[in-house]
Amino acid sequence: MFRRVYYAVLAATVCCRSSAEGACTSVEPIAGLAVHGKAEPLMGLIRSGQIGVDDAQPWIQGDARSTATPLCAAISAGKEEAVVELLHRGADANKACTRHHTPLDWTTETFYQPASLGIAGLLLERGAVAVVYRGVQSLADVEAEMARKNSALGQPVPSKG
Repeated sequence: MFRRVYYAVLAATVCCRSSAEGACTSVEPIAGLAVHGKAEPLMGLIRSGQIGVDDAQPWIQGDARSTATPLCAAISAGKEEAVVELLHRGADANKACTRHHTPLDWTTETFYQPASLGIAGLLLERGAVAVVYRGVQSLADVEAEMARKNSALGQPVPSKG
């Protein structure tokens, strides 16, 4: 499932980068947030009640095989303010992002995002648990997992905030 989501996001990225700004109509608001960090289209739909805060949405129009929750898309984009709003609106901190990854797992997967540590802290405050990274139970564990991944890539560990 993770591979399918990766390819869906990749397809959405290629579609939008190869077309004029806003001209890629096949990409859903969930991908606009996750790929381009544009939270407002998706958050507007949530605020108006057109989409539920925990409703999984397709990455690409008409393709229900690869979906994500708004919370997971916000985490993927490193949008801490969107994560705060979604949690305030009642988003489930443990609703799966993919078949195997919880939001807390997703913060560990998005090790390249400087906001990941702050987001992980918010999720942990809401009782989030990791499924894939079972040893991740605290902010220090998230930081250690990021350090392990980043050292393998020769990148620094992002700092909180």
